[in-house]
Amino acid sequence: MCDANPKHSWYISFKNPLNEETPVWFQEWFCWAGPTKSIFPPVVVKFYEDFKKVTLNMPIHEKLLIFCVEMSVS
Repeated sequence: MCDANPKHSWYISFKNPLNEETPVWFQEWFCWAGPTKSIFPPVVVKFYEDFKKVTLNMPIHEKLLIFCVEMSVS
């Protein structure tokens, strides 16, 4: 069933970078329910580990979401 008149404001496109309009609750939800890192191919795991090292001051939920956006991981 498709909502002909969507009223949600939390739809985002992974083709666009995150911004101040992306709700924190969505970022946290994405970290909880987003991609399972255990199915990432080894090369993606390596990139993610490197990404975490250069984003030490960033909250973990932002790291995963931004990484997925930047690397086009769905």
